[in-house]
Amino acid sequence: MRYEFLIAGRHLRGRRGVSFPMGIAGVGVALGVGALVIVLSVMNGYSGMIWNRLLAVNAHVTVRKAYSAQVDRYESVLKVLAAHPDVALAAVVGRA
Repeated sequence: MRYEFLIAGRHLRGRRGVSFPMGIAGVGVALGVGALVIVLSVMNGYSGMIWNRLLAVNAHVTVRKAYSAQVDRYESVLKVLAAHPDVALAAVVGRA
């Protein structure tokens, strides 16, 4: 056995084995680490779900003209965008 483990074991054990306060402290640390791992796992899954829902609502790309001017002849721009193989849907939004 390594020298460091012998020293650690000597300080963790009392004369009659593991002391009651040391056992309670060990169980408390184990429960704290377990709770932290569970919370981080749940939050990771929850953030993935929120991210997917946000992307489903908002457009990935918005095409605009500079200085908030309206795009003239938007039908040709829409055809070019829709013809691209990676585009799932191209639509005009906010046009009266």
